[in-house]
Amino acid sequence: MERHLPEDVDPIEAKRGEMLAVNREQRQYYEKATGANESVANSGATNIWRRAGRRVFGALAAAGVHDSIRELHRGWLGDISHRHLLDLGVGDGNLLSLDLARRAGRYTAIDLSQSRIDRYREKLAEAGIRGVELHAVDFLSPDFQGGDYDVIYAMAVLHHFKHPDALLEVLHQRLGTSGQVVTYDPLAVWLPARLARAAYRPFQTDRAWEFPFTRQTLQVIQKYFNIVQVQGFYGRSKWAALASVASKDLAARLARRWHAHDMSQATSLDRLGSCMHISLLLTKRGA
Repeated sequence: MERHLPEDVDPIEAKRGEMLAVNREQRQYYEKATGANESVANSGATNIWRRAGRRVFGALAAAGVHDSIRELHRGWLGDISHRHLLDLGVGDGNLLSLDLARRAGRYTAIDLSQSRIDRYREKLAEAGIRGVELHAVDFLSPDFQGGDYDVIYAMAVLHHFKHPDALLEVLHQRLGTSGQVVTYDPLAVWLPARLARAAYRPFQTDRAWEFPFTRQTLQVIQKYFNIVQVQGFYGRSKWAALASVASKDLAARLARRWHAHDMSQATSLDRLGSCMHISLLLTKRGA
């Protein structure tokens, strides 16, 4: 039977309230685990999934794919020395966090988990980076008062929200008039990936906050933001991981060659093909 909200309840607010409740559960999880490594907080199936992902993407990282992602984002962001940047869902630091903290005119980082923020604070201190703002807070919560950011950097964050419209409205509100958003998230447009995720999902520990981007997600994004740049990752290059069973050197050579192909070809929404991840450069609609 279809459920209807009371007439005085804003549907977007209801969705936001649902995600805030999920985020409280997510916060408890990330105090004990990460989204990439095996953990006692995970089911056996989730740990197997993590192990498989580490094998596949680890082989590609060794071929310089992560370095390529880092340089792509640096290029998209350009000079940030006079800009206020929010590193959203920073965890204990992502591929670009320390670099952003050094270069931004003003740098703020937030995460749900206090323990991960504390670990990141230690990394910043070890790197000699001072004068930054760190907060363990929910981006959707009214307790978080930040806003008017010039840049929001969201590395593997936005897919943690079930209702993209309710998230994107807040993202839009907190971004300055001429602001930019850089995203990076898993993508579920390739049929074998969708089938594999569907089979795994009932056993997935973090399924309540894992929603890889779909074609529908990309359509919703365009209601709030202009998509300025698109880059798909792990399209042809993911197959190089299979070669690592025979030879790590061969896998690295294939990964570099096929990653270059992905970088040159997977540059629009209609050319994502079998890509497993996607990165977007967004600007605010109505700016």
